[in-house]
Amino acid sequence: PGEGRRALVVGSALGDDAELLASAGWAVTAFDVASSAVEAARARFPESGVDYVVADLLKPPGEWHQAFDLVVEIINIQAMPRDFRAAAITSLAGFLAPGGTMLVSEVAAENVAAEPGPPWPFTRAEIESAAQGGVRLVSLETIHDGLRYWAEFTR
Repeated sequence: PGEGRRALVVGSALGDDAELLASAGWAVTAFDVASSAVEAARARFPESGVDYVVADLLKPPGEWHQAFDLVVEIINIQAMPRDFRAAAITSLAGFLAPGGTMLVSEVAAENVAAEPGPPWPFTRAEIESAAQGGVRLVSLETIHDGLRYWAEFTR
């Protein structure tokens, strides 16, 4: 239950994750770099209380720094070219408020055949690298028969 606490959904797409969190009582901000995705989410959920925003993970609004009690990132960063990953992960970690929880799920590179991409699966070290700037890893497991990582972090 969110109980009015603030949640951020990274890469909102059509809004399913954001709406699920909002239905559980979270005050949700959901962003996507694609304005078409934000427009589609708003059209799908016209009565929604979710704040759908066009934003860039690599250049997020300054007021988002350590502002969210829950940060959710599911299979977005792995779609970015590898050269941008470290900066994206640093930005992601920067959203998490003290005492908050960050959930990250990505395809596990160790358990899938190499692909030319995108997306490019994550290594265990890459997903662990979100533990930075005061953010620490709480748990890391594989799900879906080892095909995906599911990681929980806190600050």
